[in-house]
Amino acid sequence: MLEVLIALLILSVALLGIAALVSISLKADDSAYMRTQADNLAYQVLDLMRADRSDAVNGCFDSTFSAGGTASSVCGSAAANAALLQWQQALTALPSGVGTIKTIVANGTTTVTVAISWNDLRAQNSLLLGTPTYNLSVESAL
Repeated sequence: MLEVLIALLILSVALLGIAALVSISLKADDSAYMRTQADNLAYQVLDLMRADRSDAVNGCFDSTFSAGGTASSVCGSAAANAALLQWQQALTALPSGVGTIKTIVANGTTTVTVAISWNDLRAQNSLLLGTPTYNLSVESAL
């Protein structure tokens, strides 16, 4: 009888460990999903800028956008404004998502930096990784 109780105790501790491991794995998976979404958003806006290169070179896409706000462009065409609004609405896929676009033209080359940050509190707390804000930056030539 004592052997059975000890075996049950060992089994229950092992099952609790497996449950904790699954929980941490799901939270890390959620964090990876957010990073993938941010990466897709960065490349989406780069593609929008390549499609409207003249406005992009003139800096019409340069701004900081927060999810749920209204995008505005002072020099862009209606297509550029619509593209920025669409991208800003897509930022809502990230909790507290903020996107920044910066264009630099030097020596005939246009370089664009897209920085996206969001609150990754759920995964950060579970993995004990520190600050809940995650930042992704992508730089590309147009």
